Amino acid sequence: MGGVYFIHNIVKGKEYVCSGFNSSKILSTYYFSSCLADGRFISNSILKYGHENFSAQPVILVVLGDSQTDACTKTVIIDKEEEYICLYKPILNLNPALGSSVGFKHSE
Repeated sequence: MGGVYFIHNIVKGKEYVCSGFNSSKILSTYYFSSCLADGRFISNSILKYGHENFSAQPVILVVLGDSQTDACTKTVIIDKEEEYICLYKPILNLNPALGSSVGFKHSE
């Protein structure tokens, strides 16, 4: 199951929009310390304020089917993520372009 998620910093009121094609992998990315050592702004924020000061909410959940429908579904998920980033302009999404953030410098 894939989807689009809002991650909300309860202390600062800042939000982050993310998406993925495997819900458990998406959420584990923001939970385990080893994954949070990636230097992304959202990761630094979670390390600074602690997991207890964040909430994660699914906005859209999608069940992935066979490989042919998966390609279409993945496109829909990415399009929806982009739509929510454009609509809500979440502060923690420093790199508004979807896809790889390789080469983008994150700092807090």
